[in-house]
Amino acid sequence: PGKKGSIDFLLKVGKRKKTIGLLVDGKGGVTVYAPRFLTRDYVKTFLQTREDWIVRRQERARLAAAACPPKEYVSGESFLLFGRDLRLDIVRQTDLFAGGCTVAGDTLFVYLDGQTEHPEKESVRRLLRAFYCREIEQRVRQEIQYYAPVLGVSPKAIKIGDQATRWGSCSPSGKLRFNWRLAMMPSEVVRYVVIHELSHLRVLNHSKKFWGVVESVCPDWRKNRRWLRENGRALAAV
Repeated sequence: PGKKGSIDFLLKVGKRKKTIGLLVDGKGGVTVYAPRFLTRDYVKTFLQTREDWIVRRQERARLAAAACPPKEYVSGESFLLFGRDLRLDIVRQTDLFAGGCTVAGDTLFVYLDGQTEHPEKESVRRLLRAFYCREIEQRVRQEIQYYAPVLGVSPKAIKIGDQATRWGSCSPSGKLRFNWRLAMMPSEVVRYVVIHELSHLRVLNHSKKFWGVVESVCPDWRKNRRWLRENGRALAAV
């Protein structure tokens, strides 16, 4: 990593990249994306011009982390499912229901195998993540089934992943990838993310033309994008 003043940063050089980019992740880490032809001195100068912005973003990340401490994965904790606040209830069983999750009312039940030798916290975390992955894949496919024909597009593949800094992505080949943590967000925000990535199948950039495509089916996209910017960092820590 490079270092500029008191700010550490990671420099990533791309063969096809033509412009310099800057990212501050949910933990306050700074990554600079730059094309090969830019010198290290240019990158350092670029960081100097953006130092105030970097510091503000890092402070925002710190406050978000403080407002959302790491989960302990114990009964009574609060977990979100499409914006609903659910209470975790961990149940140890030795029957066929062991090793799964269900929702009943406002409770999220996690059934642990009573004979497992894995630490309880890790087992609960693993089961919850698998549960969220299933839930968001089902929801994403439902949204795509409706909005893809409306936009006149057809994705080549749909994947659920654990991206560090993105809620969704669209590859040049037409493959869509979504973050499993979307399952914790309100349904309208999930819908916006799906529409956003589907729109990239028509316009693979963030030009005015692209946002026009998004707005044609999601007029309130600004509100949903703002929700992501204000709340996404806290969910990224789960």
